[in-house]
Amino acid sequence: MNFFNNLSIKSKMTCIIMLTTCTALLLACAAFVAHELFTFYKNPSPELSTLADLTGKNCAVFLKFEQPDAAKETLAGLGGESRITAACIYKGGKIWARFDRGAQPEAFPDEPPAESHRFQGHSLLLFQPIRDSDSGEQIGTICLRSSLQQMYSRLRQYVGIVAAVLLVASIVALVISAKLQRVITGPLLQLSETAQIVSRNKDYSVRAQKHADDEVGALIESFNEMLAQIQKRDTELEEARVAADRANQAKGTFLSRMSHELRTPLNAIIGYSEMLQEELRDVGQVQFVPDLQKIHSAAHH
Repeated sequence: MNFFNNLSIKSKMTCIIMLTTCTALLLACAAFVAHELFTFYKNPSPELSTLADLTGKNCAVFLKFEQPDAAKETLAGLGGESRITAACIYKGGKIWARFDRGAQPEAFPDEPPAESHRFQGHSLLLFQPIRDSDSGEQIGTICLRSSLQQMYSRLRQYVGIVAAVLLVASIVALVISAKLQRVITGPLLQLSETAQIVSRNKDYSVRAQKHADDEVGALIESFNEMLAQIQKRDTELEEARVAADRANQAKGTFLSRMSHELRTPLNAIIGYSEMLQEELRDVGQVQFVPDLQKIHSAAHH
């Protein structure tokens, strides 16, 4: 699952489309094969039923006149049908005549069941009553044993057809999905590329291109709106910074001018104070001598 999560959105879209298509095809083919199997088990072979009915009618006269050898010859005529491996006729609840294709006799039930069919191993047993053509009374039962190889061969053909259809459909779905997934992945990839450009260059004036009014278009529109808000805030911050720089510059200019305006009278006062100090020293009456160095330093600052 982590591998799928780490795939690109293009690969994810392709995988999802392929998985959906193949799953739908497999379910459809499985339903088709299941229907064929269900139909076969419910009504195994109409042709086999017809063959059993014709053979039973041909053998009815032999049952009526107790001619088992003639019935065997009639059953032996079933050898022309490759799927028929054995056949027998029941009379009085016991096997009265039979035909076996191979040297090893096939197994049959000791007593015939009612008209039905059953699967035994890899064979199908079909039981049908034999009726007197005059009275319509049941005088015997015919049983045909048919090999299921024909059904298995048909199932193998179905599996081959399913595999071929699945392969062709997968290739077609892959080609179509590679083209159609661009409708979704194209705008998303362009949006991702735009986000990378904005993140790399810090350029919030870039905008993603909107292609449609769907959910992806709404996402692109929201992304552009977010970029517009960020750009607006960035512009406001830049204007505030410029205003602050101008204020600091004005403050520095004001202080410089004030310092110059204050130094001019202070220099005169300091000079006059130094003259008075010199005169007082000369006459020896110095009582208070200000710290002219500190006053001079303060005047320059």
